[in-house]
Amino acid sequence: MSTNRRRVTLKDVAARAGVSLMTASYTFTRPARVADATRERVHRAAGELGYHPDAVGRALKSGRTRQLGVVFSEHLVYAFDDPQAARFLAGVAEVCVEEGQGLTFIPTRGDADDADRVLSAAVDAFVLWTTTEDDPVLAAVAGDPRPAVIQGGPVCDGIACVTQDDRAAARAIAARALREGRAPPPSSRSRSTAPARR
Repeated sequence: MSTNRRRVTLKDVAARAGVSLMTASYTFTRPARVADATRERVHRAAGELGYHPDAVGRALKSGRTRQLGVVFSEHLVYAFDDPQAARFLAGVAEVCVEEGQGLTFIPTRGDADDADRVLSAAVDAFVLWTTTEDDPVLAAVAGDPRPAVIQGGPVCDGIACVTQDDRAAARAIAARALREGRAPPPSSRSRSTAPARR
């Protein structure tokens, strides 16, 4: 007994629904162009046949994968163990959910294949975890036409950099501490520093 089943195609769905191939295609890619009743008929036929749109085919046709690539220059376990890295990834994931995008981890290993591995990822844009200035992945991503952003730096032409101003933050912390902090009362200072009387 053969277990090979032929893959259900959009053409099968169109035939089952009694519509043209273009109408069936528009039902999944441009639903506003298809009448409600026709769209319902196409979806019903797709459900009966077990048809699901091919994500790879859709990506090839549109040129978009709807995936955001996170390039992580640490061992991937670090992303889940380090509180700062975990919060960073949680923030990226929240935006992906809001925008209906997927998230693809692209860990680097510090070897000669890193740049090729990153550039061959099927993603629409890159977010890079902080790395070093001599990381060859930086130059590779900067030369790629896809958008890229790095968290924390280093600054690199062709890659947007999102970071905090540590110096300004330190100044604000010091100013607030001096403004609101408590110094020991003058009497206790004078007692501790005054020479003992005999």
